[in-house]
Amino acid sequence: MTDQTIVADGLLKRYGDVTALRDVSFEVPRGTITGFIGRNGAGKTTTLKIISTLLKTDDGTCRVFDLDVREKRLEIRRRIGFLPDVFELPVVLTLREYLSIFADLYGVGNGERAKRVSIALQLTRTEALADRKMSALSRGEQQRVGLARALIHSPDLLVLDEPAAGLDPHARVEFKELLRLLRERGKTVFLSSHVLADLEEICDRLVVIRRGSVIFSGDVAGFRTQMRSATRWRMVTIEGQATLPGNMRTDVVASGPNWIELEGEMTPLERGRWVSEVVSRGASVCELSPQRSTLEQEFAKAIEEEEDLNG
Repeated sequence: MTDQTIVADGLLKRYGDVTALRDVSFEVPRGTITGFIGRNGAGKTTTLKIISTLLKTDDGTCRVFDLDVREKRLEIRRRIGFLPDVFELPVVLTLREYLSIFADLYGVGNGERAKRVSIALQLTRTEALADRKMSALSRGEQQRVGLARALIHSPDLLVLDEPAAGLDPHARVEFKELLRLLRERGKTVFLSSHVLADLEEICDRLVVIRRGSVIFSGDVAGFRTQMRSATRWRMVTIEGQATLPGNMRTDVVASGPNWIELEGEMTPLERGRWVSEVVSRGASVCELSPQRSTLEQEFAKAIEEEEDLNG
């Protein structure tokens, strides 16, 4: 058995004169949560639909569970749960009826169906909605219904397109806990999201796409390394002024009356020298801490650098 759940190699997709994907290649290891990030129109939804066998490529290959998406569509569909970014719900059905129908479509037998429905309701915290008509559900509740549907047949891979859309802060916390639980159970998750702070919390790996081309594929630490992110250091004083240390490999990036932020690498010895130098000038240091950039800042930097390179 391969260690890669998804292997995309040289994917090309055109819509008329528009090239949506060009030479897209990446891998998603089994039992991981991988975030798929990019601007609107970058090619995320097209890629997710190819993986889910809902869209054919013009060139390149994609294998899921080591099965070709063009040749083994039904086998792949039985093992994946797909949540699109936009979906319709039958308003005349209750959630329990809806999930039961999908369990039947996935071949879940009568004796197992009620159990699978119960598990999906429990995992998505939708038990209280089970016997309500879906016409009465809020946007966030509908999103959780979509996730429950994707889970109904206990898939090995979840492919999720903006799954946190419409979720309130509490529901987003529960959603992240669910994804961690699924990973612990050996499931693989590949999801796109614009909520990069959430991805930073839960993802093992990232795939970054820009204008139909992958510009990074690897772990979060590797992305930061590729972006050559320098550490920022913030010093705050109670009395006196925080100043730039002498003979250090740092630059001032921001400052105020009693604080200063530097960017660059400093050894513990250099940080100690900095504190001593500021104290010797009559200041009282109350804080010296690293200020790490967020994933959103790193993503913005990556996009800006690519735009600079490509004009």
